Amino acid sequence: VLPTKDEPRWIQDQTRFQNKLAELGYDAEILFSQADPSMEKSNVEALITKGVEVIILCPHDSAAAAASAEAARDAGVTVISYDRLITDTEAVDYYVTFDSVAVGEAQAQYLVDKAEGNWNPLYLYAGAATDNNAFLFFEGAWNVLQPKIVDGTFYIVNSSQAVELQETAELTRDEMGDIISQITTNWDFDDAKSLAEANLTAASADDKGDVFILAPNDGTARAIADAFGADTDVDSFVVTGQDAEIASVQYIIDGKQSMTVLKDVRNLVDDAISVAVSVVEGETVQTTGEYDNGVTMVPAIQSEVITVDRSNVIEAIIESGYWDASEFTGLDQLEEVEEEEEEAGIDLEICGTDEEVTITYVGDPVDTSKAAELATIERFNEYCPNITVNRIDGDPSTTDLLASYFTVFEAESSDLDVIRVDVVNPGVLAEHLLDLNPYTPDAQKASYIPSLLVNNTVDGRLVALPIPVSYTHLTLP
Repeated sequence: VLPTKDEPRWIQDQTRFQNKLAELGYDAEILFSQADPSMEKSNVEALITKGVEVIILCPHDSAAAAASAEAARDAGVTVISYDRLITDTEAVDYYVTFDSVAVGEAQAQYLVDKAEGNWNPLYLYAGAATDNNAFLFFEGAWNVLQPKIVDGTFYIVNSSQAVELQETAELTRDEMGDIISQITTNWDFDDAKSLAEANLTAASADDKGDVFILAPNDGTARAIADAFGADTDVDSFVVTGQDAEIASVQYIIDGKQSMTVLKDVRNLVDDAISVAVSVVEGETVQTTGEYDNGVTMVPAIQSEVITVDRSNVIEAIIESGYWDASEFTGLDQLEEVEEEEEEAGIDLEICGTDEEVTITYVGDPVDTSKAAELATIERFNEYCPNITVNRIDGDPSTTDLLASYFTVFEAESSDLDVIRVDVVNPGVLAEHLLDLNPYTPDAQKASYIPSLLVNNTVDGRLVALPIPVSYTHLTLP
């Protein structure tokens, strides 16, 4: 029993179930509840009347589905909660799911990895308040985003409740519910677009520009992306998703959606059928965890999730056989970009960007490590020919290192990107840098050259550059 046939995700599941069950030679019936708990219960009762041994149920409303589960339990039917957890009842035998917290964490981590500098506008959106998964997704996202909100990387634009709770690392379910009530899309495309448009209308131009958007799934991501893409004050946006729907994979190829979390439905379907077959055959079900549904701990089988964006969409989606290449346009251009990057020797894991970046910094003119710095820069440029690093000697007329750096920096600041930051006294240096450049992160947290060099850039300008005493921190191969 699936929640609705009006969302592409559940048509995926229907197709996968039909194909797998036919392959195994089992008779099965797949019914849709059309987001109606009463229809869901009628579907379950109809299956009970037909004498089924196992019901795989994905609820629309997690709590309301308890009545359906209890009807099945009373009839001696095993209940497998599928993808979404049925709550507030003991009548759930097994839960087959993806790690929903990990999904939210993957979405949030993508936003964090793409953010540069401080005070980036963050728009939050969530699924339906009636869906337990919406809380798990948000919990995972909050785990990653909350520390980056506190440290100033992001600020929340569209939820006063989230702003009020932004200092709270671990939210209670009620606190999450307060936030979700303001940012819920109800898993509905139209609701998502209307909410995004309302948020943009209420936001100032300063809250737009380059924005970051936590969208809960692919359908809502496309709707929200369309709204943000139509706002002329939005220069760029990074938007998350999940489910790897065909339409969203195409959006990713076209550059309209930033990423999706691939929850390989083939694995989820296989796990659900494996549990059902074990029950029918009287075999022991192997579980990998358990979830609290508010009344009991439900034994669970979890599947892994994969982050997908333009950099790995061919490998993760096409080469894995998840979707056929014929479903999409523009794949040949992506392949050309990959070939160009390989020819140019640009490894995004090392370089962080494939864009042209020039960085100039002030270094110690008499430092014995100067030769090592220059050698390191030369080696870095071999791996990342798109990033040019220039080193300028500090003022040799003083023995005061700080004065040496600041003399040159203040004299040539219009032409320089960065002043050298040593590990000698990071606190003092951080204060000076913050005075000179409001985007500068805490010096202790900045990356060593050249490791993650571009993570400390804003508009191609490096704003903090610590030089270690030794070069053991390098991440080059």
